[in-house]
Amino acid sequence: MNESSHLASKTRASHGTFIAETVPAGQHHNHDSEMQQQQHPGTSTFHELSGANNGGRGGSDEEREYTLAGQMKTALTTLWQIKILLVFVPFVFVSSSDGVLFVCSFLGLIPLAGLLGDFSEDICKRSNEVVGALINVTFGNATELIISFVALRAQMFDLIKFSLKPSQEPNMLLVLGTGLFLGGLKRKVLSFSVQASNTYIPLLMLSVMSFLIPSGYGIAVAHGSLDKKIAGAATSVGENDSVLTVSRHIAVVTAVIYLCYLWFQLVTHRDMFDEKCCSRTCSADDVDAIINDDDEEDETPEFTLAFALGGLAVASIFISYLSEVLVDSIEGFAKNYNVPSQFIGLILVPIVGNAAEHATAVIMAQKGRLDVAVGVALGSSIQIALFVMPVLVLGGWVFGLGLDMNFHPYPTALLMVCVLVVAQVIGDGKSNWLEGVMLVGAYVMVGLTVLNGEVMG
Repeated sequence: MNESSHLASKTRASHGTFIAETVPAGQHHNHDSEMQQQQHPGTSTFHELSGANNGGRGGSDEEREYTLAGQMKTALTTLWQIKILLVFVPFVFVSSSDGVLFVCSFLGLIPLAGLLGDFSEDICKRSNEVVGALINVTFGNATELIISFVALRAQMFDLIKFSLKPSQEPNMLLVLGTGLFLGGLKRKVLSFSVQASNTYIPLLMLSVMSFLIPSGYGIAVAHGSLDKKIAGAATSVGENDSVLTVSRHIAVVTAVIYLCYLWFQLVTHRDMFDEKCCSRTCSADDVDAIINDDDEEDETPEFTLAFALGGLAVASIFISYLSEVLVDSIEGFAKNYNVPSQFIGLILVPIVGNAAEHATAVIMAQKGRLDVAVGVALGSSIQIALFVMPVLVLGGWVFGLGLDMNFHPYPTALLMVCVLVVAQVIGDGKSNWLEGVMLVGAYVMVGLTVLNGEVMG
């Protein structure tokens, strides 16, 4: 590579975590001199100008032709192994069985969440990093938010608690573990940014703390009320509301911390999350693989703005409807098929909104791009704890619904142990396939425990 060539930077966002990458700007292909574009009915032409129009995030001057059929094909064939599950969506509208409704809505939500991510990421390519951050914060966990708001409206608080907080565990254990295992089969030692890892770990510990404080406070209040009853003293109504008040205050604090984290990652310490800067800890082969992968990638939007916005709206509508069907059919499905409700909440529901991101993290790990894989896996867990859950608690406050952050001790203890294990794995910036097997095994143990017993009453 010519040393005098300048570098253009680009930022990719996934689930609230943004990994800045640098690629040689001169290696983007320029097709302007190779062909002339003609306008046809139903076809639009988009001009992408790297420096002026895209904030330095794209390549050189580039002209691209969009057709409706081509855009639909792109939307449906990206990660087609997941998008093929869209065939289950029509059955939701014709069936009345709780079992069929649950299975079809569950499977149908997975590709819809992937489409939502595709469209939101495409819109981010047209905007600067700050706007892109806001878009990804809004839509990064949109599926979980929609499902949880439907459950919130139905006052199914236990479903929210048993699905949102435990959804951090498959991100930390299953996704990261699978990525480390597959990546480790090709490389003896997997390397990633120590600086970024040392940022993720305290945030994960803080997320545990944000759940432990109201849960421990709730236990203390419950014991205090019980002691008063035993002593014959009257208990105050305010004692029952105090846990809710503490939860709401903590929700405000954690939401502010998450916004500060975004600013830290995007503005003040952006170089810490720059994959190329972090590549100094990688082997020469890994660095070459990162550069070659970047050269092949195209930061030109895959869709027109109108198509992306329309797709975002349609996907959101379908997700809202299928989420309502999923929530309404959970009780009947669990009863008819003897499936523990805790297994549905702890294991199944968290998979719905994260399948596409899970696939992305695993693919990046296979390519040796561990900084991206770790960022996707852990960034999603951080966003759920420090943004999604606080938004739900504050939303319940606005609508007069008493959702608090007083969780059952079992999932809270699980989360604490998971964070400690992950911290040991990623703390030194190096890993291998054996540690990946350990993380996947830990996730299997959690699933078997919940499947084989009613551990939470």
